[in-house]
Order: sequence, then C-alpha cells, then structure tokens
Amino acid sequence: MTNYAQHHYQLDIEHVRLAKWPQAVQELRDAIKLEPNNSDYYALLGLVHLKQKFIGMARVYIRQALKLNPQDSLALKYAPALKIQPGENTNLKSMAKAVSIAALLSQFSDGEPSQVKC
Repeated sequence: MTNYAQHHYQLDIEHVRLAKWPQAVQELRDAIKLEPNNSDYYALLGLVHLKQKFIGMARVYIRQALKLNPQDSLALKYAPALKIQPGENTNLKSMAKAVSIAALLSQFSDGEPSQVKC
C-alpha cells in the first residue's frame, strides 16, 4: 500500500507544479485513503486548497497535518497565513468531522475545472 500511496503523492507533486488543482486533489485523496496518518498528504492538500482560495478547507487540512505531525514543515510554513497557531489545541471529534465535511464538499468541486481559478 505504501508504494501506491507514494505513487499518488509523486503524481500530485507534478500536478501542483503544473497547477492542475483538480487532479492534485484527486491524487491526494487517493493517497490519504491508503495512508490516512501521513501528515505530508494533508499538508499538501491544504496547500492545494489554499492555492484555489478555498481557505476553510485549506485550514482543515493544514490543522490535520499538524495534528498528525506538529513538526510538518509544509504545514508550519502555511499555518500563519491561515491564522493557525502551531500547537493549538483542537477537539479531535471536531477535527474528524471537519475533515469528513471537507472531503464531501471537495467532491462537488471535482470535474468542474472551469470554476477553478489558477
């Protein structure tokens, strides 16, 4: 499973480099399904949402990355822009619910590249 998750992550890095946001979201969601405790995937998904100006979703994923790994360098880099205090205490049930809602909402934006501003 690790190889498949890492494969999705490597594809995602290329999608981010090329600003292919819908593809990046899909690859990261696939990687997270395979490795749900990998902070790198959540941090990069937060960055992808931030680049699309989906601030609320970006905040959810950056917080999740920091919950999994308080030292995640990408999450720490973008936390101040999202007004997230590293180490802030987050209710775990609320975080799980927010991640679930964000995943559900992101399904509605997939397949609609004309609405995504790069």
